[in-house]
Amino acid sequence: MEKEIVYIKKVNNDLTTIDAVYGQQSIGYINYKIERGNAWLYKVTVSEKFRGHGVGGSLLKIMEDDCALARVWSIEGKYYPEGASNEEVSSFYKKHGFEIYKEGYETLVGKTNPTRQNLSGLNIKEDMEMKR
Repeated sequence: MEKEIVYIKKVNNDLTTIDAVYGQQSIGYINYKIERGNAWLYKVTVSEKFRGHGVGGSLLKIMEDDCALARVWSIEGKYYPEGASNEEVSSFYKKHGFEIYKEGYETLVGKTNPTRQNLSGLNIKEDMEMKR
């Protein structure tokens, strides 16, 4: 990929969204909420064309780093199938250190004790207009 992927972090109230942007095109995002020592992963998605290039993993790494900084004890999430098989989803989360609690239409995932991540090489910017 000749262009660099930029990760734009937006915080609106207590919901954090990180958009992955390639050129002028949004190619994926993650959104999550951190509260009272826990994090709730609402959604991580990457355009089919960009899957397998590390975009989803980078989004999870940025979230996990935020969680570690906030001293989060656990990250919990649900996944509803949208263009990926249960096997692909399970494999993706397991590759990134998450446990699968339930598979199927509503796949439940989780991770305890998130750790600081090496984010060097990722172009991360904050959208200051959204931060309040």
